[in-house]
Amino acid sequence: MKKYWSSLLFLVYLLPVCAQVPGSPIDVTAYKFNLVLNDGDNSIKGKAVVTVNVLKNTNAIALDLVKKNDAGMGMEVISVTENGRKLKFTHNNDVLNIQASPKAKTLHSYTITYSGTPADGLIISTNKFGDRTFFGDNWLNRARYWLPCVDNVADKAAVDFNVTAPAHYEVVSNGIKIDETGTGKTKLTRWSEETPIATKIMVIGVAKFAIDKPGKVRGIPVYSYVFPQDKEVGFKSYAMATEVLPFFMDKIGPYAYRKLANVQSKTIFNGMENASVIFYSQKSVTDADVEELIAHEVAHQWFGDAVTEMGPHHVWLSEGFASYLAHYYLENKYGVDSLNKRMLFDRNT
Repeated sequence: MKKYWSSLLFLVYLLPVCAQVPGSPIDVTAYKFNLVLNDGDNSIKGKAVVTVNVLKNTNAIALDLVKKNDAGMGMEVISVTENGRKLKFTHNNDVLNIQASPKAKTLHSYTITYSGTPADGLIISTNKFGDRTFFGDNWLNRARYWLPCVDNVADKAAVDFNVTAPAHYEVVSNGIKIDETGTGKTKLTRWSEETPIATKIMVIGVAKFAIDKPGKVRGIPVYSYVFPQDKEVGFKSYAMATEVLPFFMDKIGPYAYRKLANVQSKTIFNGMENASVIFYSQKSVTDADVEELIAHEVAHQWFGDAVTEMGPHHVWLSEGFASYLAHYYLENKYGVDSLNKRMLFDRNT
């Protein structure tokens, strides 16, 4: 068993080095997304800086971005520049083609200015208390609805989110918070994730949150973000992560990120393993199985996040690892009968 887990840990550190789409002429190394949100409507304004390492000569840089349709949903690209110089582009079939001819073994940064109303990917809605919320919900390839990117699970990059939103919201994202500055009725919050991650787990959460810090695990701060009306029960439920995280650090290896935030959200999934900022459903804070859910999503920080599938048809692997590891954690805490019961349930469903 020790040798087996050591081999898996080797993969955790090896795979980010090879984190691009096989055969692609480019490897995205970093994204910087500058986003402006508002309460007047569901439109967003964006300025994305996409830095690419050119692997082989190419005549165009292709990024995924859903184009504005006849119903007014989607994104409209206003301009594309490199070092202040305007570049020609086409935007058809939800692909932004930047007309550039970079040579192999060169690094380039392209700035895309755009705006529109997301049809998916960024879920702008109201929570169960009637409060407005904004939650990224990219899995498996839905980042393209609001972010210009290489929207493929095999492609991983560092990411910064700089979010300007009405001042009454809190903003949470991947990585660590760099700073937060108010400008009257709006507030700019900057987050940065240095570890390369796939677009499926690059997100923001913007809402009225109550925030707790139940502890640190070997230097990793653990946070809880819940809707204020669920503050008491939510803080208690999400604090379980301070027990789950060290268990997996002992059994698998070091945690890849600089914080762990557990966030009550309004998305389509019961739990979503966004790197360092896990989103859970609204009802999760009172769910009888919340501990198993937290264990499953934290396990994904290793399998699905740090080690990512090479294509969507391999997603079952990370789900299998996360499901088994959640059972393994509960077996350690509650005994072998707990494992047997859950394995039998999985087999029969």
